[in-house]
Amino acid sequence: MAPHAYEGSAARLVQAHKYGGWRSVAEPMATAMIEDARRQVALLASMCSEMVMTPVPLAASRLRERGFNQAQDLSTAVSGRLGVPHAELLERIPGTGHQAGSGMRRRRANVEGRFAVSRARGVAGDPVTGVLLVDDVLTTGATLLACAAALEEAGFRHIAALTFARTLRTSTPTTGPAPRFRRGME
Repeated sequence: MAPHAYEGSAARLVQAHKYGGWRSVAEPMATAMIEDARRQVALLASMCSEMVMTPVPLAASRLRERGFNQAQDLSTAVSGRLGVPHAELLERIPGTGHQAGSGMRRRRANVEGRFAVSRARGVAGDPVTGVLLVDDVLTTGATLLACAAALEEAGFRHIAALTFARTLRTSTPTTGPAPRFRRGME
């Protein structure tokens, strides 16, 4: 779920956070995500007895470049407001290319098999534990799907996603139309 389209002031907030290092904007972004987060938490709570929020991990090179993971900032802020435990369950396996500016096929190829659950960082895979994946922007869904696949492989059965913004339907000559997501189905 994403409360905003990735355009206008929402896009500027994401860019200021991600590329400008304005970490303080994570708090107002988290505030905007709370209603959608509550719905996702309620849905997960109806299916499982325990729950954890986890951010989409950054590539090590991006983390060194930025000095922080914007998804972790959002995940920490939202989980704190809702009282849901936060854990860094995932790690990014080296080799992913840059996602920004890539089309759907390239994004999928970049992230396929590039995430793994790091048991040392968090909760062991457990079918009764729900996971709410948190990221800043939903573009094609490739990254969230790759993360969900890694979590599923580790034994997690109830997985949902929460982002601050989503891109609108776009089309390029090399990728064709991006998938349309309906509210509640992101």
